[in-house]
Amino acid sequence: MVKDYFQDIVPPGESDDDDTGSRPPEKQQMRTAQPIPQNTPDRSIRNIHINRRAAYATSSTPASRDPSRSKSLLWVVVAFCVIGLALLLLMFAFKQTTITVVPRSQTVLFDESFQFTAYPSGSSASGTILYTTKVADFQEFENVTASGTEHKEQKASGMITVVNTYSTEPVRLIKNTRFATVSGLIFKVPAEVVVPGKQGGTPGKVSVTITAEKAGSEYNIAAREKLTLPGLQPNASMYAAIYAETAAPITGGLLGETPSVESGALQSAKNAIQSRLEKKMNEFVYSLDTGAEFALKPIVLYSEEPVGTVNAGSVRVGVTASVSVPIIPRSTLSAAVAQSVTANASDQAYLLKPSEGFAATVVNGDAVLGTDPIRFVLSGTGLLVADVNIEMLTGALTGRDKAAFKAIVANFPGVLSAKARIEPFWNSTFPTDPGEIHVVITDAQNAQD
Repeated sequence: MVKDYFQDIVPPGESDDDDTGSRPPEKQQMRTAQPIPQNTPDRSIRNIHINRRAAYATSSTPASRDPSRSKSLLWVVVAFCVIGLALLLLMFAFKQTTITVVPRSQTVLFDESFQFTAYPSGSSASGTILYTTKVADFQEFENVTASGTEHKEQKASGMITVVNTYSTEPVRLIKNTRFATVSGLIFKVPAEVVVPGKQGGTPGKVSVTITAEKAGSEYNIAAREKLTLPGLQPNASMYAAIYAETAAPITGGLLGETPSVESGALQSAKNAIQSRLEKKMNEFVYSLDTGAEFALKPIVLYSEEPVGTVNAGSVRVGVTASVSVPIIPRSTLSAAVAQSVTANASDQAYLLKPSEGFAATVVNGDAVLGTDPIRFVLSGTGLLVADVNIEMLTGALTGRDKAAFKAIVANFPGVLSAKARIEPFWNSTFPTDPGEIHVVITDAQNAQD
């Protein structure tokens, strides 16, 4: 008999009790003879349990692979790459190799032994100190309360420079030699004058004081006005080649009733004027003291303006300052000082930097600036600093390996110490273009900072 394999399939919803009540006894006995173990899972098709959540979970993306989080991570990586590329581009675009140099220096305390002679520009051989002259006039006035009037007869006077472009021999002028303005005003010298002869193309010059022939305010004339010598008119060439110029305004001429001022009030006004004039002169001298030139202490000539009436109760007091400033090339003066105090001055150029109390003062005040040699002394302190040739240094470093830096710098005696920074940082050689090497000159203190 063929076994019915489907007889043990229990339809869904039917229990064993139902089977016992509806089937024949033999069938029930068969089921009892072959019991299904309690721990054996039901293998029937209808009782197969499917975990749909687990099935779908195996096919879905794990939490760590969340698409939104993956995209965020990708953008972070891209951002870092862009920033890194930008930094690299900036390093190349702004790459600069910097050489920091500390030059040798020496402090100098000046005393009376530091005396030098300078000659007018163009009048001496090379190798000496040459100077030029800058001039300027400054005026200041002050109103003062008058205390009455007084009668005055006063002749104007002042300084002139007599010029000889006529001969190489000195020209002698007797006492009371006349000098005339273009308008015919006559002035005289109170003593005999000897005008030096010219030297090559440089005229001979001498400074003298002249006094007006008569009293009167009309004899008060301005600075740098040309005067002729009427006594030389018979000799036309001599008359044209010997003349004079006012070195400062000719002042002091008075005639008639003038306002009177108490001496105390007058002196107070002059002190105030003096203070303002000094400020103007200092600013003028400071403007002349540049990196290439050094201004010596100025030579100043003061002249008082005639007292003038402002109104019935006050007068005007005025003072004019004529300033002459000798100018010396800084390199020339630096070399002269270096030769006096430094052993290797012939091998290394130096620059003099003025320090506390530094001044250069002309000691032969009677010299005619622009014509005569001048002697000057240095005082205070100064700093001699080696002048490092930046062009030669960058040229020597161009294209060289960084390992040779110390050996190259050692060939420059003016360098006390130096350090190099090459960019980008992975480069081990200096740029082949000298323009890409930047040299910074500093002192030892700043270099350590």
